[in-house]
Amino acid sequence: MATSLPAGFHTAMAASNEPIRVAIVVDISKVVSFLGNLYIKGIQMAFEEVGYEILGRKVEVVIEDTEANPAVGFAKAKKVLATFKPHFFVGPMASSTYAAMKDLVVRSNTIWLILTQGAGAEDTVLPICSRNAFSVSWNNWQLSYPFGQWAYKNIAKEFWLGFSNYNWGQGAAAVFKESFEKAGGKITGTIAPPFGTSDFAPFLARVVAAKPPAIYCFFAGGDAVNFVKQWNQFGLHKTTKLTGQGFVVDEAVLPAQGKAALGTTSILNWARTLDLPANKKFQDQFNARHKGKWPVAIYPITGYDAGRVIIEAVTKAKTTDTAKLVPVIENLTLDSPRGTLRFDPKTHELIQPYYIRETRLVGGRPTNVVIETLPATKTPAKACNL
Repeated sequence: MATSLPAGFHTAMAASNEPIRVAIVVDISKVVSFLGNLYIKGIQMAFEEVGYEILGRKVEVVIEDTEANPAVGFAKAKKVLATFKPHFFVGPMASSTYAAMKDLVVRSNTIWLILTQGAGAEDTVLPICSRNAFSVSWNNWQLSYPFGQWAYKNIAKEFWLGFSNYNWGQGAAAVFKESFEKAGGKITGTIAPPFGTSDFAPFLARVVAAKPPAIYCFFAGGDAVNFVKQWNQFGLHKTTKLTGQGFVVDEAVLPAQGKAALGTTSILNWARTLDLPANKKFQDQFNARHKGKWPVAIYPITGYDAGRVIIEAVTKAKTTDTAKLVPVIENLTLDSPRGTLRFDPKTHELIQPYYIRETRLVGGRPTNVVIETLPATKTPAKACNL
């Protein structure tokens, strides 16, 4: 009887019953481990909502720790791709780790849902431009370019730059500078502490001496906590307007920063106070699951959206075949806690709203309040047209 069946029938049946394999490769033990664990909590929440099953196929998840080290990240990516053979690869977090594994993951032909990007400072602003890769987060251009023009009109005509001195920080500063100067502004100074700095005193002393009207920053995780607290201790909140990409005062670090963060103006693709039904629903469900032990922040929301992309794509495509999933993902629209999300089919970057926020006391705790919504704009394709 088997000989009378169509060619490939047994292979197709096996594929329809095999688990849907998802690899998550992020830092869960070192510099930004707290954020990595938040991403994972979000992805897990999405899969829990469907009982870890899509179209009758179980969802299997493997988590690998990059240790915030590009070499380790590359080795873990290579291992998981060879042994687990995932249908979906989610991660990494640091742009330097992205640089190390980029070619490997692209060649694997798995669907890659990227949490960060940037093989170099310039590459952090370029589209991904890989057929099987999709950004579920943001890039430097989306964050820094619109804010540069907004800051010139609304904050000051002169700025300093401050950033963790690695791929992403360099890209954040370069794009803000381009945008701000194009608007007519002037950059009059820069501080660039190494990634993982705990004592910012030598850098902040230079800002104290210059007293610029404003500074645009990129710091994240532990660096953001230390920088903002020490900024306040040096009295700079009285002389210089603190601004930056939203990670400098995101909801994951605000509890540790406390009132030192008040008055900061930032840009990000989400805020706790966004008046959206999907945002309220996510916060209620996430808090119920974790009893307040993990903060609602952009990181679990991004992880949750990555999980939902997987669920929606497999459901619509009725397969885990990469070639069939790509056009389905290109045409997905998600109602996210951060707003309406869709992918640019020419670049595979997310098209999403961005928000100007100010850190204020709300209900007795520091919170980012939206003061302006920027239009959802596409990242310039820069010769990419998938």
